[in-house]
Amino acid sequence: RKRARHLLAGQATPERQKIVAAYRDALTQKADAIRGKAVFKKNCMICHRLENEGTEVGPDLLSALRNKSAEQLLNDILDPSREVDSRYLNYQITTKKGQVFSGLIAADTASSVTLRRGEQAEDTILRDQIEEIQATGKSLMPEGLEAQLSKQDVADLIAYLQAVAVPKKN
Repeated sequence: RKRARHLLAGQATPERQKIVAAYRDALTQKADAIRGKAVFKKNCMICHRLENEGTEVGPDLLSALRNKSAEQLLNDILDPSREVDSRYLNYQITTKKGQVFSGLIAADTASSVTLRRGEQAEDTILRDQIEEIQATGKSLMPEGLEAQLSKQDVADLIAYLQAVAVPKKN
């Protein structure tokens, strides 16, 4: 996994970078963190958890957000496979019967492999039924969120993520 992370780090596809560039002006738009929370709930909570809401499939966002600039968040949202921690690489398992499963490796034992998808749905496949296990080289987080998110949605989402990342004062 370490080797995969090293090989895959920072590989931006030209198509994804065009989309990031098209959304870059979202970084200068007036943004509303409250609307951003609604965008998060609608589009991100299936795999991410923040403020005690959502599902923990992807990385711990609170830790991941602490040192991220708005530009980095824009890249993470619109080009999720550009930098992928090996723990969040999407794997595909093909069984001897031709069934195909995909997800994060949640458990890997001598007798089986468990893959986790959104909403913490899991598939456990017995090793003696596995034909092939392959890392896709991509994040489980899907590409193409721009089809569902306007530039304003992205601006608001980034504002919310940055607001949550700031430690609360007691």
